[in-house]
Amino acid sequence: MYQGKGGLNKVSNCAIEQVYKTSASELLYNAVDNIELTENDDVWLGYSIFYIDKVGYPDGGIQKLSQSTGKFSSWFPYETEQISNRILSMKYSSDGNLWFSSSSDDVPNSIHGLGVLNKDGSFDILSAINYDIAENIFIPWVTDDKNGSIYIANENMILKVTRK
Repeated sequence: MYQGKGGLNKVSNCAIEQVYKTSASELLYNAVDNIELTENDDVWLGYSIFYIDKVGYPDGGIQKLSQSTGKFSSWFPYETEQISNRILSMKYSSDGNLWFSSSSDDVPNSIHGLGVLNKDGSFDILSAINYDIAENIFIPWVTDDKNGSIYIANENMILKVTRK
């Protein structure tokens, strides 16, 4: 799958097999910024939209497309009140959780940070609100070492995050 003009397209054997658009599906935005696939071919989508909604939050967020059912599920990190809704990068980890980094770009009511969307739908957030992170601007790069640790980079260092 890749971001095409005006939606998300699935290509197989050099032919477009499926097209998802906001006008004909539950796709939140036609501009998809990040894509991650799971072992069972579910598709995670991350949006970094810079529009401000009516309550002052930047639009964006995370969606999952179940290819087996064709249904979308949606999550919005700003519901945690600890991180921006603008998703810069994502990594589906070996333990079945989705890690993501975000940026506020000086948008009111949003914070840079790193988060994990757990298998149960809950969020764990690492931001300046709940951790002593010296530089809270994360470069959009996250990787998984297959041992439960995630490595992320910011402007000054590479951080290793290990979950308990």
